[in-house]
Amino acid sequence: MGRKEAQTTRNINNTFGPGTANECTVQWWFKKLCKGDESLEEEEHSGQPLQVDNDQLRAIIKTDPLKTTWKLMKNSVSTILQSFSIQSKLER
Repeated sequence: MGRKEAQTTRNINNTFGPGTANECTVQWWFKKLCKGDESLEEEEHSGQPLQVDNDQLRAIIKTDPLKTTWKLMKNSVSTILQSFSIQSKLER
């Protein structure tokens, strides 16, 4: 990483609080802006689009409103792996 990117990361974190920006993200933005791309629109992603069943997610949250996003994510990944007949190493 160049000196400008590292200094920019420090400036952002000094202004908005530690951990607000990380060096990888700042470097990504520098590359994007140097190419002349100033858009803030989300880029198209490769692969199959993610599908979320909002009703199912809402039911899970109603059942356990204190469930953290980490637990929700872990359960979602586990369900996806099971659908592919793959056992998660996290559950071993």
